[in-house]
Amino acid sequence: MGRATAKFYRDVQKGNEVEALALYVRSSKELKNFNSNVFYGKCSHGNTPMHYAAQKGKLNIIEFYTSKLENPNPGQVYDDEFKGRTPLHDSAQEGHLSVVQHLCEKNVCSQLDVK
Repeated sequence: MGRATAKFYRDVQKGNEVEALALYVRSSKELKNFNSNVFYGKCSHGNTPMHYAAQKGKLNIIEFYTSKLENPNPGQVYDDEFKGRTPLHDSAQEGHLSVVQHLCEKNVCSQLDVK
């Protein structure tokens, strides 16, 4: 992970929505090719930038990524306790209705494996 990608990831993780999107706009190819569905080691507990944006209710970042990603609702992979937890789960648990509505409008609800 390069410098721009690391800074972007930290900005999203901390909820610095404006800084993250501004960095993307002025960034190099490195960040333009950044895949927000990639997990960056166990220190992220299996969270992607989409998970962090959903947890913090950062609708602008969610909208930005749902326009770019094939799967805007990735499940966690590392943390056994929360394995399979998605940004939709996180935004609902935190009460971010606008994020939940946006994700449902993007048909992520139809992709859930509900048993």
